[in-house]
Amino acid sequence: LRMRASKRCRNARLRATEPTRGPIYARFVTDSPAVIPHAPLLDPIVECEVLLRLDRPLPAREAPWTAQEVEAAIGAALGGIEVAECRFPMDALPAMAAILADGAGNGRYVVGPEIPGWREADLAAMPVALEVDGVRRRIGCGADAMGHPFRVLLWLAEALRRRGEGLAAGELVSTGTCTGMLRPARGQRLRARFGDDCKVDLAFA
Repeated sequence: LRMRASKRCRNARLRATEPTRGPIYARFVTDSPAVIPHAPLLDPIVECEVLLRLDRPLPAREAPWTAQEVEAAIGAALGGIEVAECRFPMDALPAMAAILADGAGNGRYVVGPEIPGWREADLAAMPVALEVDGVRRRIGCGADAMGHPFRVLLWLAEALRRRGEGLAAGELVSTGTCTGMLRPARGQRLRARFGDDCKVDLAFA
C-alpha cells in the first residue's frame, strides 16, 4: 500500500514543500473492523483517507499520464483509516530527507468497504467524519485531498513516472487525510464515515 501526505496541515507538520509519499507494509494492513494494540505504537496519529485500488497498471513510460487514463485504472474507492507513526520526536523533527527515510511517518492501515456509487458520486463533495467513542471529533470532505482523491493518484503516477517507476494492478493508494490529524488513546473506539453508507471501525486496545 502506498500512502500520501497531501493535506496542508500534515505537510506543514513535516515541513514538506510538496506532497510526500511512503510505503505501508502488508503486515501492517488489516481490514475493518480492526483492533490495534496502542502500547507498541510510536506517537500515533489517526487520519481518515480515501483509498484507491488499481485494477490496471500505470507503468513507467515516456509520455505523461492524463487524468482520464489514471481514473480508468481505478477499480475501487474505499474508506480507510491510517494510523501514522513517527520514529522521531514530533517536537523536534529532522530535515525532510530523514523523514522520507522513515517512510514519511508510515505505520498501520485499516481498510474499509467500498464507497457505494463512488464512480458516479462527487467524491470531492463527499463528507468525511471521524467519531471517537460515538462523538464526532473531526470533519472534512474528499476535496481535502488535493481537491479530489483522483488528483492524488495522478500526482503519484507522474511522480513515479519521472523516476522511471510505476504502479501495478492491485496496488492500493491512500490519498491523504480528509479529517486532519487526531492523537488516539488506549481504549478508544473510532469510526470513520465516508458519506452515508461507508464506515470504517478501529479500536485501540
